[in-house]
Amino acid sequence: MQSEEGERRCGWCFILCFLLILITTIIGYIHFKREQMNKMASELEFSEAAVREAAVGVNNYAFVIEKVQKELDDAETELKELQGEVEKLNPEKDQKDKELQAWAFAGEKASWTEALNIQRKLLQETSPACAYVKEKSRQEPSLLDLCPHLETLVKTQQQI
Repeated sequence: MQSEEGERRCGWCFILCFLLILITTIIGYIHFKREQMNKMASELEFSEAAVREAAVGVNNYAFVIEKVQKELDDAETELKELQGEVEKLNPEKDQKDKELQAWAFAGEKASWTEALNIQRKLLQETSPACAYVKEKSRQEPSLLDLCPHLETLVKTQQQI
């Protein structure tokens, strides 16, 4: 009996040890799964925060695009208005350019006329150097005087 009782106790000990190990294993497994769940929840929060941040960035980007598009439209409108004004002012500018060219030509013509008159006056006046050269050329014999046969050549050339 004692042996049966000892075997029962031993069986109960074995069952208790087995249950204790099983419960400890289940608790460890639950703890492990809970840690995994916490880790996944944390990753989910970070992912959601990243998604929210990206959404805010996209909204800001869309706002900036709208703003730049509006500025671009305003600039195009202003450009068209300015082109219209330029087209209105072009005939006036062309007229002023013609007047300026005429005025510049008149001033240039006057200065050239004055320079030409000065040159004519200087040409009419004899300079001492020219008078000296003319006088010396009269005194010294010319090439035709030195070479009489050239005179006949010159006359024949003039006749032809």
